[in-house]
Amino acid sequence: MPNPSLEKWRFLFKRPWIIAAGLGSIIGMLVLGDMPLASDALAYHQEATRMVSGDFRGPFYYPPGMTSYLAAFFFFGGRSLFVSRLAIILTVVLTVCFTEKLTGLLTGDQRLASRAGLIAALYPPVLMLAGQPYSQHVAMLCVLATCFFWLKALKKRTFIYFCLTGLALGVGILTRPSFAAAGLIFAVSGVVTFVSSLAGAGTREKKRLLFLLSGACVTVATLSLVIFPAIRHNIKAGAGPVISTNNERNFLLGNCPHTPLYRTDHLAQRPLKSLPEEVRDYLRKFYGQGFSSPQARKAMRREAFHYIRSNPDHFLLRTLNRIRAFWGFDYLASRRIQVWLGASTVTIAPLLIVEAGGYFLVMFLAIIGLFDGDLWLRKKGDLFFLLGLILCYQLPYCVAFSGGTYHFPVMGLLFPFASLGWGRVASRWRERKWRALLCLPKGVYAVWAVFTIIQIEYAFFTLLT
Repeated sequence: MPNPSLEKWRFLFKRPWIIAAGLGSIIGMLVLGDMPLASDALAYHQEATRMVSGDFRGPFYYPPGMTSYLAAFFFFGGRSLFVSRLAIILTVVLTVCFTEKLTGLLTGDQRLASRAGLIAALYPPVLMLAGQPYSQHVAMLCVLATCFFWLKALKKRTFIYFCLTGLALGVGILTRPSFAAAGLIFAVSGVVTFVSSLAGAGTREKKRLLFLLSGACVTVATLSLVIFPAIRHNIKAGAGPVISTNNERNFLLGNCPHTPLYRTDHLAQRPLKSLPEEVRDYLRKFYGQGFSSPQARKAMRREAFHYIRSNPDHFLLRTLNRIRAFWGFDYLASRRIQVWLGASTVTIAPLLIVEAGGYFLVMFLAIIGLFDGDLWLRKKGDLFFLLGLILCYQLPYCVAFSGGTYHFPVMGLLFPFASLGWGRVASRWRERKWRALLCLPKGVYAVWAVFTIIQIEYAFFTLLT
């Protein structure tokens, strides 16, 4: 006879968004409720406050997506820290829901979908930042939503999904301009679908071609409507047709004589006053002109390109390092908590183990899921699209600067693979018990080894140097 208490827990696990809402509220509102906002989270909160009060002047230095998202909540709920944190917790819940929807679309298996949602709901880097309005959560939601709506549009052939794709992609670009590189994979996906439709010459195929062309136009039109107000604002403020004015600065900081060969984000993560005098003098030559002027940003871009042309070997080495560092473990939440508490690295080590260990475990499971041959045979096109979207999102971080913080938004696309990996390990464990991990495809162990080496390298340069 089933245990009534156990059945209640199973009910929760079938609806992981409830778990996400509960844990997000407990951690963001209670456990870390007294933790002040810091760094970019504080800047977004302050900018959203000024936007709602009508006191926002000048161009957007930070991408305006996160600021506008918070401002919408402030407009209806007031400009409090509670509302700011509530906005992030809602984002976490929506992320879990879209993870379930995307996994269900890919696999057609509700158990795998619920398991992927549970992984998203329990993912430590997401939960530990639930009280800080960084842009990572909104960016992850936009990546998931864009992917889901696009795949849905190609399958259902309904214009509303193309419209929603443009909306999600537009908000994603406003939140993280690097997401604009995702347009490459959408173009490739559209062309492949278009070419495959040319195989037939019947009336049905012609209607599908017309639908695809119309859908692409709807997507681009919606995307343009979303991002145009921000560009128009910056043009009026004298900054030119850009979404934000910090991109040239980031490009320079990742490609100048003072950029470390591995920790290419070092200059961006340190206040100017904490840098050596030689570095401060170098950057002040560009910072003195400000960031809103198109001429000043052009000078930064010109200097970065000049350095790349003069030092192609350094650029190549940094690029390879940036690619690996992008997949380094998460430690942002642990670091912020450490600064808040004034604790030592040893004291904060358990939190770091939870945050980095959660990422490590999900990636190990996702690697197993990537080698699931049955799914590749059934959904090859969709899976190539997911992986292509991840790689396209990473592209800008290969040429500017990179670190473990920046893979956060694309982790949602790996949760479905992690769900597959979890299911594969569970089934093999039931079959062979302790031999479960010895019966996986050989390629899994090779990728595991490479991933582990990347983490060791990242730990050495990030924590020990």
